[in-house]
Amino acid sequence: MHHAVPDARLARPGASRRIDITLTKWPKWLFLGVADEDSSPPTFPLGESFSPQLAQGLPEAVLPDSGRGLLIIHRLADALWWAPEEGGGKTIFCRFDLGERCADGSV
Repeated sequence: MHHAVPDARLARPGASRRIDITLTKWPKWLFLGVADEDSSPPTFPLGESFSPQLAQGLPEAVLPDSGRGLLIIHRLADALWWAPEEGGGKTIFCRFDLGERCADGSV
């Protein structure tokens, strides 16, 4: 994985990189947390490189190489934020509202 480079104090030569995923369900929400060993802030998408209609017609090689995962989550989640970890690294959180949705995305 090239997106999460461990902080120098967390890196161990030859060791696997740590990525932890947590899911927490509450009656009205589903929370997803993804933690890695890289303390640098994530780059949340500000806009779209390509509209969804245009992107569907483009070969994958033309689409951006990085940020796709956060772009997908940004589109699907109802809230998105991140927090640094005390010992280094960070966690990105997102919240999905579990109410019924209409075809237009409204609840």
